[in-house]
Amino acid sequence: MGLPSGVHYDEERTTIRGVSPNRRDEMTDGPELSRRRLLAALTTVGAAGGLVGAGTGAVLGDGEAAPVSLFRGGELVLTADAESETTARLAFDGLRDDGRVHERTLCLSVSSNPAWLWLRACPTSNPVAAALDATLTLAGETFTGTLADVLEAVADGVRVDTAPTQPEEETCLTLAVSLPKDRNGVATEQIRGRTLDLTLQFYAEQARHVDSSVSPWTERCGETPTPTPTPEPPSDQKAISFVAFCSDSGALSADDITLSDFVEKEPGEVVALTWESTEPVSYVVLKAGPEIEYFEYSPPTTGPASVEVGTGTPDSSLSPPRPCPTGSSGVKFEGENLQTVEDANGSDGSDDGHGGGPGNGNGNNGKGGNGGSDDGNGGKSSNGRGPGNGNKGGNGGGR
Repeated sequence: MGLPSGVHYDEERTTIRGVSPNRRDEMTDGPELSRRRLLAALTTVGAAGGLVGAGTGAVLGDGEAAPVSLFRGGELVLTADAESETTARLAFDGLRDDGRVHERTLCLSVSSNPAWLWLRACPTSNPVAAALDATLTLAGETFTGTLADVLEAVADGVRVDTAPTQPEEETCLTLAVSLPKDRNGVATEQIRGRTLDLTLQFYAEQARHVDSSVSPWTERCGETPTPTPTPEPPSDQKAISFVAFCSDSGALSADDITLSDFVEKEPGEVVALTWESTEPVSYVVLKAGPEIEYFEYSPPTTGPASVEVGTGTPDSSLSPPRPCPTGSSGVKFEGENLQTVEDANGSDGSDDGHGGGPGNGNGNNGKGGNGGSDDGNGGKSSNGRGPGNGNKGGNGGGR
């Protein structure tokens, strides 16, 4: 990622710096705070599992204030599920311009699967951030400069760990700040009485599904992504009558699948959608009108991914009763707004073949279907799709 102006990378010290070499020494002169574990009050903020850690609200004091630690307590412990985001909001209070270092350690753990842990911070134009010196220490990397420089350097996202964090294992980072006597050139009146809230965002991403070098965020912290306009579906595009999700490795249930972002040509007529699963999906099968098409994922994925009528691979061998390919199993959504759920297990090769011969005219059942009812002559029907020959045709199409 690109570094902000005034910040450079020192390979020998694996440190990103934006201050003079002796500034870091000044920051470590003060007595180190004792570290006491502080369990944050965590509140669930939606279905995605995001958590908010309550910080300490405070105001930056003037030079006459008594020394007050930057953070009350020692460590903030945040626990996140894989594929979820956790936010820690921290506040600065009562700093004097004596260069004393105030330090806080944040430790993260995951509760289920091994995961890569990522951090990003939102840059700020608050003059307090420009006045403070800061050092952010992660596993194997250190960012040093003004607090504004450090926030800018990690705004796109950086890895907190060097190897996937295991369940119940803690991965920690340390943030240290100080207010130098020269306040980095920021005038006293610009910061006296000002409050600065710092937001750090963390993301836990299952290690087995992703490349460890790719940030889970597609935009910088604080930026609102540009929404992608929804295209108008073609007027002759058929609506989805069912969508099936199939797995080669194990059964899928309706609880594993989330459907969203429906594109409708008319109310209730879905032609495209986005899906996401808690378990890997090998195939998605769509039926729209008379056509059945499939989307194959190799390796299997949990999404999110989008499917649209007319963009998959057609396959006439797949059948509505059992849309999943041979050897796979899954779940099917159909009906209005795809609300009805059924099993979608693939064939194991033992079913009746496809035949179109007529049923026996003496009223005997063709295999898989009802034969003719009177005196017609007919051969054996292998799946009951053909009519019986006789005065009255049989009922074909049996399953």
